[in-house]
Amino acid sequence: MRAIAGRRKVQLLVAALFAGGLLQFLTGSMSRVVVVSESAPPVAAAEKSSTVHPARAAPPLPSSNVGVLLQLAHRAADAAEAGALFAPRSWYSPPPPPPPPAATPEAAPVAPPLPYTVLGSYTDSDNTTVYFVAREDRVYDVKPGDDLDQTYSVAAIENGQLVFVYKPLNVRQFLPIGATP
Repeated sequence: MRAIAGRRKVQLLVAALFAGGLLQFLTGSMSRVVVVSESAPPVAAAEKSSTVHPARAAPPLPSSNVGVLLQLAHRAADAAEAGALFAPRSWYSPPPPPPPPAATPEAAPVAPPLPYTVLGSYTDSDNTTVYFVAREDRVYDVKPGDDLDQTYSVAAIENGQLVFVYKPLNVRQFLPIGATP
């Protein structure tokens, strides 16, 4: 029974030492921030925080912690930064700017629409056919090999169509002539 009582005393001693170390750790690392105006001296803040109702006063701490507690009591936070603690924050980051558009290759030049219309045709006794085409208020009589307005030439007659060549781009354009004579 005495062995158990001795063991019990050792366990109580270890528990008390542990609790004392834990208490010292907690009181040494915990801090209390007192916000005071910049015009008030730190002593006034300490007096203000030390005016506690006697019934609610904490028990006195060992003298080794008094220096730490006095330093903590005289700490003050900047009142201007106190509002930033609860300021709204956003995780939004704007998306990156879109990449510049790719350089589009210029479209190949295209011939303008054919400005001529067929009015009719005439076949003479030598079996040579002449076609009458109009552009705005002018009428031309053309056959394969003729040039018109230094821009077009009549190349041939294929499948019931007059074949014009747009000279600046060397593009073939077709004009239906209707029934062939």
